[in-house]
Amino acid sequence: TNLLYLAGFTRAETFETRAADLGLTVTTVECYRMRRLDIPDQLLRELFSAHEPDAILFYSRRTAEDFFALKEISANLDALIGVRLLCLSPAIAEAIPPTLQGQSATPDSPDETALLSLL
Repeated sequence: TNLLYLAGFTRAETFETRAADLGLTVTTVECYRMRRLDIPDQLLRELFSAHEPDAILFYSRRTAEDFFALKEISANLDALIGVRLLCLSPAIAEAIPPTLQGQSATPDSPDETALLSLL
């Protein structure tokens, strides 16, 4: 079986590895790229002061890493105490800072319906 996999850059190559293990031929075409945006600190302060979140959803490890690398976030981790940090998979949850690990949760299966059920 030949598969065409439309994928992003960067990504974990889990799908390609599993497909190869099953003997499938996969042609991967990178059709989009994730790129970090510069988010002004003031905007983050306004967002979190006006709309204190009950939960933050993380769909990729890179998104979680980038979020916690933001200067305003990393300098104010205490502001996230009590916020549920919902991660699509355990690999994503590993990017949660140690002081907030107790607030993270992952669904039994890595799909959006299961992630949203944690809400």
